[in-house]
Amino acid sequence: MTTPYLIWNSNALYNRIEHIFDRFIPPAKRAYLRQRLKNLEKLPQKKALKQHIILVGAGVFGSGLINLLKHHETFVVVDHNPHVIMDLIAKHQHAIYGSLDNDEVWEKISLENARLLIITIPDTKEAIKLIRKAKNANPKIVVFARAHYYNDALKLYEEGADFICMPHVIGSNVFLRKIADFLDTGKLYKVINLENEYMNYLHEKAREERKHFGF
Repeated sequence: MTTPYLIWNSNALYNRIEHIFDRFIPPAKRAYLRQRLKNLEKLPQKKALKQHIILVGAGVFGSGLINLLKHHETFVVVDHNPHVIMDLIAKHQHAIYGSLDNDEVWEKISLENARLLIITIPDTKEAIKLIRKAKNANPKIVVFARAHYYNDALKLYEEGADFICMPHVIGSNVFLRKIADFLDTGKLYKVINLENEYMNYLHEKAREERKHFGF
């Protein structure tokens, strides 16, 4: 019963717990823990974080994007798996460990100045929260994301995403090409040139999905 409240208020809870830690954990131990967290981030200088790219999620889907992005502008990977972050840092990639609702993470990577946000996590609710945060901080930011269900794809579009990839409908290679087109031209026309046909298809499939699954 308490899980939804803990999830939605996790950032505030984190700040309170950190305050408790500061009071009861010895200074040497606090310094050690903070250093461990510091080892899980490798970021460009703050002044370089302008018109940059943020990739959220470096799993199987996201890792394929890294090879594309490293040939373009500055980009930062955000992931909640410390082993993934350590591996990226070892490969000299800019990356930071953190949960999506940790405001300190987004402040460090200058979400408000980013050019492009790519969300590869499969959790639609988390993706929606992140899109809202991004659009609130930076209304001009371009958002690419992924979805598994047709209804989820429509929800992400409704929240302001510019292009949604459904891997079983549009292959990951198309997703890569769409991102490359945007990075090369700075324009979305090549990305959304099939928008009407794609949206009609999503609406049709979403109706079938609702009928089949009852949601």
